[in-house]
Order: sequence, then C-alpha cells, then structure tokens
Amino acid sequence: MDTDSIVVNKEIPKKFIRNDLGMFKKVCDILEGIFVAPKLYYLKTKNESTITEIRKAKGIGDDLSRNDYINLLKNKEIIINKERWFLSKSEGTIQSKNIKIKNNSIKK
Repeated sequence: MDTDSIVVNKEIPKKFIRNDLGMFKKVCDILEGIFVAPKLYYLKTKNESTITEIRKAKGIGDDLSRNDYINLLKNKEIIINKERWFLSKSEGTIQSKNIKIKNNSIKK
C-alpha cells in the first residue's frame, strides 16, 4: 500500500471519516486482500456496485495472477516471462530480451 493508505479489518468510526486534514477518507471496501510484502499485494475491492482487482508488484507490473500472489505467500515458486530493455554503451545499442523472474528474486 502507499504510505498514505491503510487497510483495516473493522469499520472506522464515522466520526473519523471526513475530507478534513488528519481525518480518514473511505475509498472502497476490500473484499479480499493478499499482502505478500511491501509493494507486493493483491486487492479485490468494491466501490458502490463496481468490483475491481488491484495488483501491485513493483518491478514486475500487472503480470501476476491472484493465484501467483497466493503461491508467493506460501513460498511456492512462480516464474514470469518479462520483456526488459538492456543498453550496451560499448556497442551503442538497446536490446529487448525476455527474462524469467522467479519468486526468489522478489524481495520480501
């Protein structure tokens, strides 16, 4: 989560929810949350009648599935193919390569 966000497992009393400085603002209800590490989480949220999946995985992007987050939480191996750009200063070229990211390369 961002440093200006929190996830709680109880309703915050309404007297603390306002748009004033120092108060909380309720953005959505969280139906499901899988928190693996800082900046590595999955949320299923509900805002009015809209259900949204939010996937955050710094350095990986949105390529992880819900099951990938569950497997990471259980320390199971996942492998993701990701395109990365590499600069060769000596050759003056930029190359695109597909690399594999394993969960042991993800810092928790």
